This record gives sequence, C-alpha cells and structure tokens, in this order.
Amino acid sequence: MDFIGFIGDHKRTVSIFLGGFLHDCGLWNEPFFLHEGHEVKGAKLVWELREVRQYAPSLVKIVLFHSDIARLAKRYGVVKLIESPDDAERSTFTREFFRTKKEAKTVLELRPGNFKANILEEEDLRKVLPVALAERYITQTQDINAKDRWEVIHEMARHIRNGLFLRYMVVLCNAQVDVIAPRLR
Repeated sequence: MDFIGFIGDHKRTVSIFLGGFLHDCGLWNEPFFLHEGHEVKGAKLVWELREVRQYAPSLVKIVLFHSDIARLAKRYGVVKLIESPDDAERSTFTREFFRTKKEAKTVLELRPGNFKANILEEEDLRKVLPVALAERYITQTQDINAKDRWEVIHEMARHIRNGLFLRYMVVLCNAQVDVIAPRLR
C-alpha cells in the first residue's frame, strides 16, 4: 500500500470512530424531546462544528444515516438534504432514498426550494455502513428485550443484495467468536 492509500484509510478509520462515538449526540441534551429525530438533531450539532466538518466531512452523514441500515442496504441513491442551508435557525436535515443514483439526480433536478443536496458516494457509505450495522447489532443484542446474536445477524442478512453491505456482513459474521477467557476479578 502506498502512503496516499494509508492516509485515506486512516481518515476513513478516524471518521468511523468519531461517527461511532457521536452517532447519538442528538440525544445528549434533550433525550426525550425528539420531534425531529435524534439523527437530524445530531447532524445539526455536528454541522455547526466547522472544524469537525472540515476534518471529517462524512461525519454529518454518519450521524444522519446511522439508524437506516435496512434502507441503506436496498438503495443506491442515498441523499442528504439540507433545507435552508444558509439560515442556522431554519435549516433542517432530511434523508431520502432512491433505487438508483440516476433516479436521485432526476428528482433533485426537479425539486424546488432553497436546499443543498449530496448524493452519498461509495466512500461515504464505507463510513456510514459500519456504524449503522454496529448500531443495529448492539442495540438489538443488548436491549432490555435482547435478541440472540444469530437472530440479529439472520435478520440483517435478509437485506443483503451485494456490494458494501455484503462485505460488512461477512466481517460481522466472521467476528462472532465465543469468549472463553474468564472474567478478571
């Protein structure tokens, strides 16, 4: 691997780590006041941090899409929309999903209003998917009504088509080992 490839992988890893840490930041201040959803609220928080946005430009996308694993697995035209992007008081984030990127481009070209739209590229999805998979897996296996690991993996595997989702599911399945070491006292 060359140096440029190493730097690219390093930035991706940092973005995924930050996304994992901040994915629920929309719940931090007001966990029960969720009229717009904690994903949208969190994306707005991250968007306001210019330095973070500059160093990890995919972080807003990770926070915004981390709860959408089923839709991410089936759609290739994933769009992050910012309504009223120049007015911090009125701006809001929206997620839209289309079957193809071409369909997403066509709809966006016809859309009226003041908005900024980004169709997620494969590089963005390489950062969003691990956090989204981890969110679903951890939430469902450690929830108060926890499911067995095999049940959660089986449920997520139903969404597999191909591409990135398949690769991450293979890694998740291969990472399932039973811990046999005793706990430290």
